[in-house]
Amino acid sequence: MKSVKHLGRTWQKDGIVWLGLSGTGIEFIFHGKRLETMVWGDSLIKDTDEKALRHRARIAVEINGKRTQCFCMTEPKKHLILWDSAEETTVRVKIIKISEAAMSLVGIGPLKCEKEGIIEPTKEKAFHIEVIGDSITCGYGIDDPHAEHSFQTQTEDATKAYAYLAAQKLDADYSLVSYSGYGVLSGYTEENAANVRETLPQYYEKVAHSDGKLPDGTRLDDILWDFDRFKADVVVINLGTNDDSFCQDQVDRQLQYAELYTKFIKKVRTLNPIAEILCIYGLMGDRLYPFVEKAVEQYKEKTKDAHIHCADIQPHSDSDGYSADGHPSIISQKRLAEELFKKICKITNKKG
Repeated sequence: MKSVKHLGRTWQKDGIVWLGLSGTGIEFIFHGKRLETMVWGDSLIKDTDEKALRHRARIAVEINGKRTQCFCMTEPKKHLILWDSAEETTVRVKIIKISEAAMSLVGIGPLKCEKEGIIEPTKEKAFHIEVIGDSITCGYGIDDPHAEHSFQTQTEDATKAYAYLAAQKLDADYSLVSYSGYGVLSGYTEENAANVRETLPQYYEKVAHSDGKLPDGTRLDDILWDFDRFKADVVVINLGTNDDSFCQDQVDRQLQYAELYTKFIKKVRTLNPIAEILCIYGLMGDRLYPFVEKAVEQYKEKTKDAHIHCADIQPHSDSDGYSADGHPSIISQKRLAEELFKKICKITNKKG
Protein backbone atom coordinates (compact mmCIF):
# COMPACT_ATOMS: atom_id res chain seq x y z
CA MET A 1 0.00 0.00 0.00
CA LYS A 2 2.25 2.77 -1.32
CA SER A 3 -0.36 5.49 -0.96
CA VAL A 4 -0.09 5.45 2.84
CA LYS A 5 2.54 6.00 5.50
CA HIS A 6 3.24 2.89 7.55
CA LEU A 7 3.49 3.31 11.32
CA GLY A 8 5.82 0.92 13.12
CA ARG A 9 6.57 -2.62 11.98
CA THR A 10 3.87 -3.52 9.48
CA TRP A 11 3.80 -6.45 7.06
CA GLN A 12 2.02 -6.37 3.72
CA LYS A 13 0.74 -9.41 1.88
CA ASP A 14 -1.83 -9.73 -0.91
CA GLY A 15 -2.82 -6.08 -0.57
CA ILE A 16 -3.49 -6.31 3.17
CA VAL A 17 -1.34 -4.45 5.70
CA TRP A 18 -0.98 -6.61 8.81
CA LEU A 19 -0.59 -4.95 12.20
CA GLY A 20 0.86 -6.77 15.20
CA LEU A 21 2.85 -4.60 17.60
CA SER A 22 1.31 -1.84 19.68
CA GLY A 23 0.88 1.39 17.74
CA THR A 24 1.32 -0.12 14.30
CA GLY A 25 -0.91 1.31 11.61
CA ILE A 26 -1.27 3.44 8.53
CA GLU A 27 -1.67 7.19 8.07
CA PHE A 28 -2.57 9.23 4.99
CA ILE A 29 -4.26 12.30 3.57
CA PHE A 30 -7.60 11.75 1.86
CA HIS A 31 -9.36 14.22 -0.42
CA GLY A 32 -12.82 13.21 -1.48
CA LYS A 33 -16.31 12.38 -0.24
CA ARG A 34 -16.34 8.74 0.88
CA LEU A 35 -13.61 6.36 2.00
CA GLU A 36 -13.92 2.77 3.20
CA THR A 37 -11.93 -0.39 3.78
CA MET A 38 -12.15 -3.92 5.12
CA VAL A 39 -10.50 -4.98 8.36
CA TRP A 40 -9.40 -8.61 8.64
CA GLY A 41 -9.07 -10.82 11.70
CA ASP A 42 -6.30 -13.37 12.24
CA SER A 43 -6.37 -17.15 12.65
CA LEU A 44 -7.73 -16.86 16.20
CA ILE A 45 -10.77 -14.74 15.36
CA LYS A 46 -13.14 -17.72 15.27
CA ASP A 47 -12.07 -18.99 18.71
CA THR A 48 -14.80 -18.38 21.27
CA ASP A 49 -13.23 -19.51 24.54
CA GLU A 50 -12.97 -16.94 27.33
CA LYS A 51 -9.28 -16.24 26.73
CA ALA A 52 -9.79 -15.58 23.02
CA LEU A 53 -12.67 -13.21 23.70
CA ARG A 54 -10.45 -11.19 26.05
CA HIS A 55 -7.59 -11.07 23.54
CA ARG A 56 -9.23 -9.61 20.41
CA ALA A 57 -7.23 -7.01 18.49
CA ARG A 58 -8.25 -3.45 19.39
CA ILE A 59 -8.21 -0.79 16.66
CA ALA A 60 -8.76 2.96 16.62
CA VAL A 61 -9.47 5.39 13.79
CA GLU A 62 -8.47 9.04 13.94
CA ILE A 63 -9.60 11.84 11.64
CA ASN A 64 -7.55 15.03 11.88
CA GLY A 65 -6.13 13.87 15.20
CA LYS A 66 -9.49 13.10 16.82
CA ARG A 67 -10.59 9.54 17.56
CA THR A 68 -13.75 8.70 15.67
CA GLN A 69 -13.93 4.91 16.07
CA CYS A 70 -12.55 2.35 18.50
CA PHE A 71 -13.41 -1.33 18.61
CA CYS A 72 -12.17 -4.88 19.13
CA MET A 73 -12.38 -7.36 16.27
CA THR A 74 -15.22 -9.83 16.75
CA GLU A 75 -15.60 -11.26 13.23
CA PRO A 76 -13.33 -12.53 10.44
CA LYS A 77 -13.78 -9.31 8.49
CA LYS A 78 -15.41 -5.99 9.14
CA HIS A 79 -16.49 -3.26 6.73
CA LEU A 80 -15.26 0.12 7.89
CA ILE A 81 -16.51 3.48 6.66
CA LEU A 82 -13.68 5.89 7.41
CA TRP A 83 -15.16 9.07 5.96
CA ASP A 84 -18.52 10.03 4.44
CA SER A 85 -19.29 13.59 3.41
CA ALA A 86 -21.70 15.29 1.01
CA GLU A 87 -18.87 17.55 -0.15
CA GLU A 88 -15.26 16.94 -1.10
CA THR A 89 -13.07 17.36 1.98
CA THR A 90 -9.40 16.94 2.83
CA VAL A 91 -8.72 15.00 6.02
CA ARG A 92 -5.80 13.23 7.71
CA VAL A 93 -6.68 9.63 8.51
CA LYS A 94 -4.94 7.22 10.87
CA ILE A 95 -5.85 3.59 11.49
CA ILE A 96 -3.89 2.23 14.43
CA LYS A 97 -3.74 -0.99 16.44
CA ILE A 98 -3.79 0.00 20.10
CA SER A 99 -3.52 -3.49 21.60
CA GLU A 100 -0.34 -5.57 21.59
CA ALA A 101 0.97 -8.25 19.26
CA ALA A 102 1.23 -11.30 21.49
CA MET A 103 -2.53 -11.82 21.71
CA SER A 104 -3.75 -11.11 18.17
CA LEU A 105 -3.14 -9.51 14.78
CA VAL A 106 -5.34 -7.44 12.47
CA GLY A 107 -5.17 -6.64 8.75
CA ILE A 108 -6.17 -3.46 6.91
CA GLY A 109 -7.43 -4.07 3.38
CA PRO A 110 -7.18 -1.80 0.32
CA LEU A 111 -8.67 1.67 0.68
CA LYS A 112 -11.65 2.38 -1.57
CA CYS A 113 -13.00 5.77 -2.62
CA GLU A 114 -14.79 7.40 -5.54
CA LYS A 115 -12.89 7.73 -8.82
CA GLU A 116 -12.02 11.37 -8.12
CA GLY A 117 -10.76 10.67 -4.61
CA ILE A 118 -7.08 11.20 -3.78
CA ILE A 119 -5.08 9.23 -1.20
CA GLU A 120 -1.48 10.13 -0.42
CA PRO A 121 0.87 9.35 2.48
CA THR A 122 1.56 11.85 5.21
CA LYS A 123 5.12 13.15 5.31
CA GLU A 124 7.88 11.31 7.13
CA LYS A 125 9.03 13.03 10.32
CA ALA A 126 12.59 14.28 10.67
CA PHE A 127 13.11 12.42 13.97
CA HIS A 128 12.66 8.68 14.65
CA ILE A 129 12.31 6.94 18.00
CA GLU A 130 11.99 3.26 18.86
CA VAL A 131 10.92 2.11 22.32
CA ILE A 132 11.52 -1.46 23.48
CA GLY A 133 9.44 -2.38 26.51
CA ASP A 134 6.84 -4.40 28.31
CA SER A 135 3.27 -3.86 29.54
CA ILE A 136 4.01 -0.28 30.58
CA THR A 137 4.87 0.59 26.98
CA CYS A 138 1.80 -1.31 25.71
CA GLY A 139 -0.58 0.73 27.85
CA TYR A 140 -1.76 -2.39 29.69
CA GLY A 141 -5.16 -1.85 31.33
CA ILE A 142 -4.93 1.91 30.98
CA ASP A 143 -8.65 2.27 30.21
CA ASP A 144 -9.59 0.39 33.39
CA PRO A 145 -8.97 2.40 36.60
CA HIS A 146 -9.47 -0.64 38.85
CA ALA A 147 -6.20 -2.17 40.09
CA GLU A 148 -7.90 -5.45 41.01
CA HIS A 149 -9.17 -6.10 37.47
CA SER A 150 -7.27 -8.42 35.14
CA PHE A 151 -6.00 -8.00 31.59
CA GLN A 152 -8.09 -7.74 28.46
CA THR A 153 -7.20 -6.06 25.18
CA GLN A 154 -10.32 -3.90 25.23
CA THR A 155 -8.79 -1.86 28.08
CA GLU A 156 -5.30 -1.62 26.54
CA ASP A 157 -4.30 1.49 24.60
CA ALA A 158 -0.70 2.19 23.59
CA THR A 159 -1.59 5.72 22.47
CA LYS A 160 -2.17 6.68 26.12
CA ALA A 161 1.17 5.25 27.29
CA TYR A 162 4.43 7.15 27.77
CA ALA A 163 6.26 5.98 24.62
CA TYR A 164 3.60 7.08 22.16
CA LEU A 165 3.02 10.32 24.09
CA ALA A 166 6.74 11.11 24.14
CA ALA A 167 6.97 10.48 20.38
CA GLN A 168 4.13 12.94 19.82
CA LYS A 169 5.83 15.53 21.99
CA LEU A 170 9.08 15.01 20.06
CA ASP A 171 7.17 15.28 16.76
CA ALA A 172 8.75 11.94 15.87
CA ASP A 173 7.89 8.88 13.86
CA TYR A 174 7.90 5.89 16.20
CA SER A 175 8.30 2.16 16.45
CA LEU A 176 7.10 0.32 19.58
CA VAL A 177 8.44 -3.17 20.27
CA SER A 178 6.71 -4.21 23.46
CA TYR A 179 5.13 -7.27 25.03
CA SER A 180 3.33 -7.48 28.37
CA GLY A 181 5.08 -9.73 30.87
CA TYR A 182 8.33 -9.98 28.88
CA GLY A 183 11.84 -9.36 30.18
CA VAL A 184 15.50 -9.89 29.36
CA LEU A 185 16.41 -12.84 31.59
CA SER A 186 12.88 -13.84 32.51
CA GLY A 187 9.31 -12.94 31.79
CA TYR A 188 6.93 -12.44 34.67
CA THR A 189 6.86 -15.49 36.92
CA GLU A 190 5.42 -16.55 40.24
CA GLU A 191 7.57 -19.67 40.26
CA ASN A 192 11.17 -20.13 41.40
CA ALA A 193 12.28 -20.58 37.82
CA ALA A 194 13.03 -18.23 34.94
CA ASN A 195 10.25 -17.75 32.39
CA VAL A 196 12.52 -17.95 29.35
CA ARG A 197 9.65 -18.26 26.88
CA GLU A 198 8.67 -14.65 27.51
CA THR A 199 11.95 -12.85 26.91
CA LEU A 200 12.01 -10.03 24.40
CA PRO A 201 15.52 -10.24 22.88
CA GLN A 202 14.65 -13.46 21.02
CA TYR A 203 11.89 -11.63 19.14
CA TYR A 204 13.51 -8.24 18.64
CA GLU A 205 14.58 -8.93 15.05
CA LYS A 206 11.14 -10.22 14.04
CA VAL A 207 8.25 -8.23 12.58
CA ALA A 208 6.21 -9.32 15.61
CA HIS A 209 5.62 -12.26 17.94
CA SER A 210 2.02 -13.39 18.25
CA ASP A 211 -0.22 -16.35 19.01
CA GLY A 212 -2.19 -15.31 15.95
CA LYS A 213 -1.34 -16.12 12.34
CA LEU A 214 -2.40 -14.65 9.04
CA PRO A 215 -5.38 -16.53 7.55
CA ASP A 216 -3.01 -18.41 5.21
CA GLY A 217 -0.96 -19.65 8.18
CA THR A 218 1.92 -17.14 7.90
CA ARG A 219 3.49 -16.24 11.23
CA LEU A 220 5.01 -12.79 11.70
CA ASP A 221 7.44 -14.55 14.08
CA ASP A 222 9.03 -16.15 11.05
CA ILE A 223 9.68 -12.87 9.22
CA LEU A 224 12.79 -10.78 9.90
CA TRP A 225 12.21 -7.05 10.22
CA ASP A 226 14.07 -4.87 7.71
CA PHE A 227 15.80 -2.28 9.90
CA ASP A 228 16.44 -0.12 6.83
CA ARG A 229 12.70 0.63 6.83
CA PHE A 230 13.01 2.58 10.09
CA LYS A 231 16.33 4.13 11.07
CA ALA A 232 16.00 5.23 14.68
CA ASP A 233 17.69 8.36 15.99
CA VAL A 234 17.01 7.13 19.53
CA VAL A 235 16.29 3.65 20.86
CA VAL A 236 14.85 3.49 24.37
CA ILE A 237 15.04 0.22 26.32
CA ASN A 238 12.67 -0.12 29.27
CA LEU A 239 12.94 -3.73 30.45
CA GLY A 240 13.37 -5.22 33.91
CA THR A 241 10.05 -5.03 35.73
CA ASN A 242 9.21 -8.63 34.83
CA ASP A 243 12.78 -9.85 35.37
CA ASP A 244 12.51 -8.59 38.93
CA SER A 245 9.75 -11.13 39.64
CA PHE A 246 12.39 -13.82 39.12
CA CYS A 247 15.54 -12.08 40.35
CA GLN A 248 14.10 -10.73 43.61
CA ASP A 249 17.08 -10.01 45.92
CA GLN A 250 19.22 -12.87 44.62
CA VAL A 251 22.48 -11.27 43.47
CA ASP A 252 23.47 -14.16 41.21
CA ARG A 253 20.25 -13.74 39.24
CA GLN A 254 20.60 -9.96 39.17
CA LEU A 255 24.11 -10.31 37.75
CA GLN A 256 22.83 -12.74 35.13
CA TYR A 257 20.19 -10.16 34.19
CA ALA A 258 22.94 -7.53 33.78
CA GLU A 259 24.98 -9.90 31.61
CA LEU A 260 22.09 -10.66 29.27
CA TYR A 261 21.11 -6.99 29.21
CA THR A 262 24.65 -6.14 28.04
CA LYS A 263 24.33 -8.69 25.22
CA PHE A 264 20.98 -7.20 24.25
CA ILE A 265 22.45 -3.70 24.08
CA LYS A 266 25.06 -5.09 21.67
CA LYS A 267 22.31 -6.54 19.47
CA VAL A 268 20.36 -3.27 19.53
CA ARG A 269 23.49 -1.32 18.59
CA THR A 270 24.33 -3.67 15.70
CA LEU A 271 20.85 -3.21 14.25
CA ASN A 272 20.64 0.53 14.99
CA PRO A 273 24.14 1.86 14.21
CA ILE A 274 23.29 5.58 14.21
CA ALA A 275 21.04 5.71 17.26
CA GLU A 276 21.54 7.10 20.72
CA ILE A 277 20.55 4.27 23.08
CA LEU A 278 18.83 5.20 26.34
CA CYS A 279 18.14 2.56 29.00
CA ILE A 280 15.45 3.58 31.51
CA TYR A 281 13.87 1.72 34.39
CA GLY A 282 11.88 2.19 37.57
CA LEU A 283 8.21 3.10 37.01
CA MET A 284 6.94 -0.10 38.71
CA GLY A 285 9.84 -0.54 41.13
CA ASP A 286 13.56 0.18 40.82
CA ARG A 287 15.29 -2.73 42.58
CA LEU A 288 17.09 -3.78 39.38
CA TYR A 289 18.19 -0.31 38.35
CA PRO A 290 21.78 -0.72 39.67
CA PHE A 291 22.08 -3.71 37.35
CA VAL A 292 20.82 -1.69 34.38
CA GLU A 293 23.63 0.73 35.20
CA LYS A 294 26.05 -2.19 35.45
CA ALA A 295 24.99 -3.50 32.04
CA VAL A 296 25.50 -0.09 30.44
CA GLU A 297 28.89 0.34 32.14
CA GLN A 298 30.02 -3.12 31.01
CA TYR A 299 28.97 -2.40 27.44
CA LYS A 300 30.67 1.01 27.37
CA GLU A 301 33.86 -0.42 28.86
CA LYS A 302 34.05 -3.13 26.20
CA THR A 303 33.09 -1.00 23.21
CA LYS A 304 33.98 2.62 24.11
CA ASP A 305 30.56 3.50 22.69
CA ALA A 306 29.78 7.03 23.89
CA HIS A 307 26.21 6.99 22.57
CA ILE A 308 24.70 4.76 25.26
CA HIS A 309 23.01 6.23 28.33
CA CYS A 310 20.91 5.14 31.31
CA ALA A 311 18.48 6.90 33.60
CA ASP A 312 16.31 5.89 36.53
CA ILE A 313 12.74 7.13 36.48
CA GLN A 314 10.43 8.17 39.26
CA PRO A 315 8.22 5.29 40.44
CA HIS A 316 4.48 5.74 40.17
CA SER A 317 2.70 6.25 43.47
CA ASP A 318 -0.62 5.54 45.15
CA SER A 319 -1.58 9.17 44.69
CA ASP A 320 -1.32 8.78 40.90
CA GLY A 321 -3.82 5.93 40.94
CA TYR A 322 -3.63 2.61 39.14
CA SER A 323 -4.89 0.78 36.09
CA ALA A 324 -5.77 -2.93 35.76
CA ASP A 325 -3.52 -5.38 37.63
CA GLY A 326 -1.89 -2.50 39.50
CA HIS A 327 -0.35 -0.99 36.37
CA PRO A 328 0.52 2.71 36.05
CA SER A 329 -2.35 5.12 35.56
CA ILE A 330 -2.68 7.70 32.82
CA ILE A 331 -1.27 10.26 35.27
CA SER A 332 1.91 8.21 35.74
CA GLN A 333 2.19 7.52 32.02
CA LYS A 334 1.97 11.23 31.17
CA ARG A 335 4.60 12.07 33.79
CA LEU A 336 6.97 9.45 32.38
CA ALA A 337 6.36 10.78 28.85
CA GLU A 338 7.49 14.21 30.03
CA GLU A 339 10.55 12.70 31.77
CA LEU A 340 11.49 10.75 28.66
CA PHE A 341 10.99 13.77 26.41
CA LYS A 342 13.42 15.83 28.51
CA LYS A 343 16.03 13.05 28.67
CA ILE A 344 15.92 12.54 24.90
CA CYS A 345 16.23 16.25 24.23
CA LYS A 346 19.27 16.32 26.49
CA ILE A 347 21.15 13.42 24.90
CA THR A 348 20.33 14.45 21.31
CA ASN A 349 20.51 18.24 21.72
CA LYS A 350 17.03 18.32 20.26
CA LYS A 351 15.14 21.49 21.14
CA GLY A 352 11.93 20.84 23.03
